[in-house]
Amino acid sequence: MTWDGPGSGESVLLLAPHPDDETLSAGGLLQRTLARGGRAMVAFATDGENNPWTQRLVERRWRVGPDDCARFGRRRREEALAALSELGVPAADAVFLGLPDQAMTGLVLCGNEMAVDRIVSLLAGRRPTLLIAPSLFDLHPDHSALAVLARLAVVRVDPGLRPRLLSYLIHRSPRMARAGSADGPGALRFDPSEKEKDRKRRAIRCHATQLTVHKRKFLSFADRSEIFFPGEPVPAGDGLHPVRRVLLGTESLKLEVELHPRLGAFGRPTLHLATGAPGERRSLLFDLRWKRGRADVKDFLTDETTGGAALRGDRRGGIVEVPLQALSGTRRFYVKLERRFGFFDEGGWLEVENARREDA
Repeated sequence: MTWDGPGSGESVLLLAPHPDDETLSAGGLLQRTLARGGRAMVAFATDGENNPWTQRLVERRWRVGPDDCARFGRRRREEALAALSELGVPAADAVFLGLPDQAMTGLVLCGNEMAVDRIVSLLAGRRPTLLIAPSLFDLHPDHSALAVLARLAVVRVDPGLRPRLLSYLIHRSPRMARAGSADGPGALRFDPSEKEKDRKRRAIRCHATQLTVHKRKFLSFADRSEIFFPGEPVPAGDGLHPVRRVLLGTESLKLEVELHPRLGAFGRPTLHLATGAPGERRSLLFDLRWKRGRADVKDFLTDETTGGAALRGDRRGGIVEVPLQALSGTRRFYVKLERRFGFFDEGGWLEVENARREDA
């Protein structure tokens, strides 16, 4: 479905995991918002400082220590501000939250309230009418983790100030690209004008450190439609998440999983379950060793065994059944699939809320 962008005078806040994500995901939309008399704000979760291989290439050095990473993060902040200037967004409407680069999944798994509190304060103070955040399904762990943190923050904002939520998906597999295309169910396709594309291209070029490695890929975003999802698409059967079906029974949570190892994510799969109310969150995990038929469910923080999961399947997937007593009693879960090797995930976070005794 085509979308012409925010209405006149609307206030938009975009959450970017790293400098460059703001331009790649919504460089055209930010321009359109301002052109219609609205306000465009960008909050960068991290400075993108933990990018050692790119830094080695850019700075032509092998050793990269903490001080070097901090310096690289400052450089990426400067690039982000230059890119926003090209898009017309003033520096006063840019916020840097200072969360740890390449470590945001840990904030979700540890139930870190500090990160959620920062986003809540941002929403309460800036009062956007539209929040644009990463998709839960994004395969980059920082992107999907920020998606969870954003959703935990939104539900804590006063309902009268709660913004509408749209999500964007940058890192995806070929299967996900087909499912999350502009013609996919629920997708909103925003097409920047030629002038907006030109300014977006100039903004992308401001991220010079990243163009050292990803120049062709990044510049290709300037000519694409910008795709947004209201909330998240239903995962069952659409190819956007490896968990195809969810069944919540009286005694267990049952998941039907379809796996597709690839170069960016390979090796033994691990399933994470994050559950619980704020201040009471628990994070459980277990490896999907199908041949064993069962797995010990471990607490992420204490490494204690809290129960057992039944497994029926093979390397392509199967059925996972977790007893509810291993969980915290809540009916809202976040499910994530990692691989032992590779930079990206097998699947981002899937939110399961108020699951019924049928497909969720």
